[in-house]
Amino acid sequence: MSVRHPVLVPGPTRASRRASLLAASLAALIASAMSAGCSGDGPTSATIDGSLRDWNLLLVTLDTTRRDHLGCYGKSDARTPTLDSLAEGGVVFDRAVAQAPITLPSHASILTGLNPPSHGVRGNGVYALPDRHATLAEMLSDAGYATAGVVAAFVLDRRFGLDQGFDHYDDDPATMQDQGTNDPSRAGSVVTATALRLVDSMPDPDRPYFLWAHYFDPHHPYEPPARFAEPHPETRAGRYQGEIDAMDAAIGRLLDGLRERGKLERTLVVVVADHGEGITGPHAESTHGLLLYEDTLGIPLIVHADGAIAPGRRDAELTRQIDLVPTILELLEIERPAGVPFDGASFADRLREPLDPSAPEGTSPPAAQEPTYAYSESFLGWDSYGWSPIFQVSTTRWKYIEASRKELYDLASDPEEAHDVAATENARVEAMSAALSRLRGGDGFDAGAFAKSVITNRDDAARLRALGYVESADPAPAITDPSTLRHPADSLDLFDAIDETRFLQTEGQHDRALEKIDTVLAQDPRNYLALALRAESLQARRDYANAAETLRRLVELRPEEPSTLGRLGTVELRLAAAFEQSRSPVIAKRHEEAAMRAFERAVELGSLDVAPYLGLGRHEVARGKFPRAIELLEMARDLDDRLASVHYLLGFARGEDGDPAGALEALERAFALAANSPALRIEIQRTRATNRLRLEEPDRAIEHLQWILDRNPSPQVAGEVRTAIDRIRRVHR
Repeated sequence: MSVRHPVLVPGPTRASRRASLLAASLAALIASAMSAGCSGDGPTSATIDGSLRDWNLLLVTLDTTRRDHLGCYGKSDARTPTLDSLAEGGVVFDRAVAQAPITLPSHASILTGLNPPSHGVRGNGVYALPDRHATLAEMLSDAGYATAGVVAAFVLDRRFGLDQGFDHYDDDPATMQDQGTNDPSRAGSVVTATALRLVDSMPDPDRPYFLWAHYFDPHHPYEPPARFAEPHPETRAGRYQGEIDAMDAAIGRLLDGLRERGKLERTLVVVVADHGEGITGPHAESTHGLLLYEDTLGIPLIVHADGAIAPGRRDAELTRQIDLVPTILELLEIERPAGVPFDGASFADRLREPLDPSAPEGTSPPAAQEPTYAYSESFLGWDSYGWSPIFQVSTTRWKYIEASRKELYDLASDPEEAHDVAATENARVEAMSAALSRLRGGDGFDAGAFAKSVITNRDDAARLRALGYVESADPAPAITDPSTLRHPADSLDLFDAIDETRFLQTEGQHDRALEKIDTVLAQDPRNYLALALRAESLQARRDYANAAETLRRLVELRPEEPSTLGRLGTVELRLAAAFEQSRSPVIAKRHEEAAMRAFERAVELGSLDVAPYLGLGRHEVARGKFPRAIELLEMARDLDDRLASVHYLLGFARGEDGDPAGALEALERAFALAANSPALRIEIQRTRATNRLRLEEPDRAIEHLQWILDRNPSPQVAGEVRTAIDRIRRVHR
């Protein structure tokens, strides 16, 4: 691949061009060192000729970061010296656009160069990036780079597919969850320490590296460390700014650590946000994800290559996240892999453009042609609430939004998007709607690719909910007539009420949560998440009858959703047990049958929640249908290997089905997991003794039974066990 070297001023020789480049870089470094708050947080200068071949790559992604909250984008009270220093020594992009206002789809676009309809990741926690798509890490690994990534939130856990191509992918939030903590994210200071540890573990110091560091700090709820909170007002915006400042400090420590290790020279640094935050502005949503206004789509983007890219410039052209991969490959002089498509296009030439000596300082050369469209989408409203999905295409000046209604904004005269001019710009609306259809892959709102569903279990769903992300573990049904759906922009009060309901539930205030969610359902009775939350609080209050009725309504709306069917089956079993205790066997039988129907359907749909398999397995054991029970219980075990009850029932069924050795294997695991359940351990030991006898091991059988006696069981149990031991001794003496 031929690559043009930077040309800063016209000159007859390569030497003069190189001298101009170094002089410009030196001037920028001196200015940076003299400016307040910018003391050495940027990379160290390297004497090179402009080629970035074999340079390292540091990709820093800023979660939930508005560009207008950084000093280099004009925020006067921002304390962001690290990013400001990088900006002074690099190129700042004033019209960078996110491809989605939520984390996973946006990062998938950053790492593949594809729009969401192409890579198929259309939401958080539901989809995983397919293996067939090449990531930046895979391309750089194939080019000889060592690759390492560290992510700060469960939403980027490796199960969602972004680990492809990384030699080391540290997604420790999921590991912390498995160790019993309740924190689905980690602070920037931990990300920095982990990233430096990954760099230290790279075995070949001469091999170029690609390091991706993801920072999650400025994310709701905003809880900055005290020293970063104090300079700002005690408001949501002030606390949000404090978290951005804390993140900046953590990034500064990362750069310092790389510099101390000699790993920062010859490093291309790319800093980009996945999306912004709707905390202020005329279209302010309480967080992000629903809407596609500039509050959440306008993102910071800084590119810095000390000594190779002319510093101190601002670029006003439309730039997209999907443009990053082709740009990085061209800058690093890595050939685009054969057969790998990109929706984005390289803007490397804009980084190398000569500066016009007569142009005002800090400006970019004029664009040679009208830029292409930036595409963005959000399915959050549809997936979680049953509202209209929302899409946009934009140029440098114009922005078209399509949902259950159409909007058009002239960003040049109306940067806050306060005046919808769609009614008076019919031709432009028609043209941009056609462009949107092409980028989306068709006219339908559900056009384009949808990646394979990753239907998470309840623990995973709880982690995502703790981050304020996707509420359904299943993809929503197909969209029929979007014009009949609620527009997300008209539903922000309901969104906030649902968010408050979730907070009340985490505080255990289920009576108040029900009052709040019922106000939502009064206005929006088909709201998916509101119904699910209502059922959750009713279950917490042990009002299983109303919980079942609510879940039945939800199943009517989303009949193909296995997680809801699994919950319905669990609640129906609770009702069956209650009526059994009240000596109403006919009613109890009716609810038990309803539970099994719900479980069967959930299994047919491929549920990845253990409850349907366990419920059906227990039912088949009771009916003596042991082969079917074993099949179901093995599926339950494969989904969650930590449940003692699954292993116990599996062992019991195997023994009854003529496999005592397999039974003992399952029962051994069950016994180890049941350390905190003395009653279950007694039943396990009894079943182990039975299977030892089947293997003609009477002494081992007596050992299991003696274990029960040594624990001082109830007189009834003790009597039964002594009788069994005496019988074994008589028969096998």
